[in-house]
Amino acid sequence: MMTASRISLLTLLLLTSFVGYSQQTVRGKLVDIDTKQPIAFATIMIQDSEPLIGGNSNEEGKFWLSKVPLGRHSLVVSYIGYEPLVLPNIEVTAGKEVVLELEMTESFQTLDAVTISDEQSKAISINEFSTISARTLTVEEASRYAASIADPARQAQNFAGVTGAGDDIYNDIVIRGNSPRGLLWRLEGIEIMNPNHFASLGSSGGAVSMLSSNVLRASDFFTGAFPAEYGNALSGVFDLRFRTGNNEQREMTAGAGFLGLELAGEGPFHKNSEASYLFNYRYSTLSILNHLGIKVAGDVLPTYQDLSFNLNFPTKKIGTFNLFGVGGTSLADFDTDPDWSETITENEVDESMTGIVGLKHMAFLGEKTYTKTVASASLNDYAYRYNLIENNKSRPNYVETSLRNNLRLSSFLHHKFNVKHVLRTGIVLSHLKSAYEVQSDIDSLLKTTLDIHGNTLQFQAFAQWKWRLSQQFTLNSGVHYLRYGLNDNQSLEPRLALRWQLKKQHALTLGTGLHSRTEDISTYLAPQIVGQDTLRPNRSLDFSKAAHGILGYDWQVKPHTRLKVEAYFQQLYDVPVSSDTSTDFSAINAYSAYDFFDRTDTLLNKGTGRNFGLEITLERFLHNNFYFLSTLSLYQSQFSLDGEQYFNSQYNGNYIFNGLIGKDFLWGKERKNTFGINGKVSFSGGQRFTEIDEQKSKEAFDTILSSTPFSGKLDAYYRFDIGINVKINQARSTHTISLNVQNITNRLNEYSRRSFYNPATQKISVTSTKQSGLIPVLRYTVNF
Repeated sequence: MMTASRISLLTLLLLTSFVGYSQQTVRGKLVDIDTKQPIAFATIMIQDSEPLIGGNSNEEGKFWLSKVPLGRHSLVVSYIGYEPLVLPNIEVTAGKEVVLELEMTESFQTLDAVTISDEQSKAISINEFSTISARTLTVEEASRYAASIADPARQAQNFAGVTGAGDDIYNDIVIRGNSPRGLLWRLEGIEIMNPNHFASLGSSGGAVSMLSSNVLRASDFFTGAFPAEYGNALSGVFDLRFRTGNNEQREMTAGAGFLGLELAGEGPFHKNSEASYLFNYRYSTLSILNHLGIKVAGDVLPTYQDLSFNLNFPTKKIGTFNLFGVGGTSLADFDTDPDWSETITENEVDESMTGIVGLKHMAFLGEKTYTKTVASASLNDYAYRYNLIENNKSRPNYVETSLRNNLRLSSFLHHKFNVKHVLRTGIVLSHLKSAYEVQSDIDSLLKTTLDIHGNTLQFQAFAQWKWRLSQQFTLNSGVHYLRYGLNDNQSLEPRLALRWQLKKQHALTLGTGLHSRTEDISTYLAPQIVGQDTLRPNRSLDFSKAAHGILGYDWQVKPHTRLKVEAYFQQLYDVPVSSDTSTDFSAINAYSAYDFFDRTDTLLNKGTGRNFGLEITLERFLHNNFYFLSTLSLYQSQFSLDGEQYFNSQYNGNYIFNGLIGKDFLWGKERKNTFGINGKVSFSGGQRFTEIDEQKSKEAFDTILSSTPFSGKLDAYYRFDIGINVKINQARSTHTISLNVQNITNRLNEYSRRSFYNPATQKISVTSTKQSGLIPVLRYTVNF
C-alpha cells in the first residue's frame, strides 16, 4: 500500500515534470547595432503575457526571462534613446532554451517614453549597410516553407527574381536571368566555395546542402546592388552565419529522414565557462539502406556525409574567438549498359570532398570601434572516372580531376562617429591555387590530354559609409576595389543606395553600383597548342562586369502585411566571348567553370548583356499562426557577342510566379502542440536552347543549328508542393515530424530538348528529357 508521503512525492515529481513541459527559458544579449557594445538596463517583455513576464538587461547586456509558456510570443525591447525593437513569433518549445542575439538602433531623438506600435519587418536585412534588394532568411522559414526541406538555397528560390533554373534536383540559384556562376557564397563574413554536395565547379547549387539548419542562424540574401563590402559577385550574395552554441545548458538534436541521419549537440565546455560548442553531423540515409540490402535509388547510389561546427571562446580582454568549419564528401557510383555493346558494361564514379575551416576574431577598440578578422582555408577535391567493364575486368577510359586550395584573410574596422555617421573599411587577401587534369584512353593507354596548374594572389579592399541624414533619409555609399595578381587586372567599383521613408507605411529605395567577377584560374591558363609551342591566350582576360540600377517601393499595408515593388536594370559588359565568330559562346550562358575548360579558342572581353524587369512581392508575415508569400517577376535576359545584336540568354524564362501559404493549428493539452500545413505553387518560363535549322540540315544531310542562338524555349515549368509538420512538446523534449511532398501532381517537367537530323529517315528527330515526378521527403527530429 502506497503511503501518504510517497503519494506526495509522486505528485511533486509529476508537477515538476509538468512545469518543465509547459514552460521554458528565453534569454539572450542586447547590443548596439553599430558598435556591438552591450545595452544595459533595457526593458525586455513578453507582449500580452498574463501575468506580465519581463525583466532588464544587466551591465553586460544579458537578460533572462524564466517560466515563459510554450508557444509563439512577441518580444518587446525598449530603451530610452533607441528605436523600439519587436521580435514577433518567437517559438518557445520544451526541447531547447531560446537564446537570442539582439541589436538595437540608436534613435535621433532622446525620448522620455517609448511607445511600441508595429512589428519589426523581417524584410530588414541583418547587414546594417544594406538598403535595397535584400532579404533576411530565417531557419524557421526554411523549415516551414513547403519543399524547402530546411535548405537555405531552396528557401531563396521562393523570393522575387530567383529561380532554380527549372531543375528539381540541383538547387541552383539563378537571379534575375543571370548565370548561377554570378552568385557569391559567404560564411561568417568570408568568401567560401559552393557548400553543396554533388556540385559542379563554379556553379551555385548541388543536390543536397552541406549546411544544416541546426547550426545556422538568420542570414542575408542579396539580389542586386549589394553593399561595398561584397566583391567578386555579379548577380547576388548569400551571406550565411553560424549561431553560437548554448553556453549554459547542454542540448542535443537527433534526426532521421530521407536526406540523412543527423546528430547535433551544443553546450558549454564546462560548467563555469562562457565558451561553448556547436556541431552537426549527417550521413546519407540511402547509403545506409543500401548496406542493409534495400535499394531505393535505382542504378545510382548517392552517398554523402557532412560535418558543421562552431566553437565560441569569449575572453575578457582580447575579444572573442570563433573556430568554425564545414566539410563533406560525396560519391555517386552507377553502372549502365551501353547501346553499342552487349558484352561491355559502363561504370561511372563521381566523387568529391569539400572542406572549409576558419578562425574569426572580434575585438573592441573603445566604445565606438571594433574590428573583425577572419582567416580561412578551403579545399575542393573532385574526380570523375569512366570505366569499361568486360569479363569482370575494369579499365579506365576517361578520368577528370580538379583540385582547389584557397587561403583567405579578411579584416575590417568599424567605427560609429555618432547617430548619423558610421564607417566600415577593410581588406581581403586571398591565395588561390588550382589544378585541372584530363586523362583519356588513347590506344588502350590512359594518357594526359589536358593539364592546367596555377596559383595567384587576389586583393580586395572596401570602404562603406552609412549617413542617416534624418529620421526619413538614410544614405549608404562605398567603393570596392579588386585586383587579380595572375594578370594584374583591377576594378574600382563605386556603390550608392538611398532609402527615403515617406511616411510611416511608405518608403522609396534606390540603389546603383558597379560589380565584377573573376573566372576560375584554369580559364586564364587554358593551353592552346600551336606547332611545338604551348600558348596561354586567355591569361590577360579581364573580369566580367555589371552595372546595377534598382528603384524600389515599400508599403506596409497592415502591421503584418507588406507590399514590395522593385524595377531593375543590369548592364553587363567586358563579358568573355569566343574569338571564333562561327560559335555563339558567351560567359553569360555558362553554367559552371567546366564550360570553359574544353575550349581551344581564344576568349575576348567583347561580350555584353542586359537584364531588366519588374518584381512584386506581397507577404503576410506569420501572425495568428497564418502566413502567405506571393511573388511575381517579369523580366528579360539578353546577351550580345558584339555589343550590337542581342539574343535571348539561356536563362531568359521571362516570368516567375511563386505562391506560398501556411497555417499552424494548436492541439493537445493546453494547446502546446502544433499541426502545420503548408502549400506552394510555382510557375516559370522554360530555359532557352538553340533550335535546329531544318532546311540547312536537310541540304547538308547533317545537323545544322540555327544561326539565332537560344531561339527555342522549353515547356513552361509548373510544380505544386505540400508540407505537413507536426510538433509535440513533452517533458524537456520536442518531437517534430515533417513530410514534404515535392511535385504532388507528378508533373514531368521538361529538363532539356535535343534535335538532330536523321539521315536514314531524312527527318528531324527530337528527344526531350523529363525531370522526376513526385518526391516525398519524410523527416523526424527530437530536441532534448
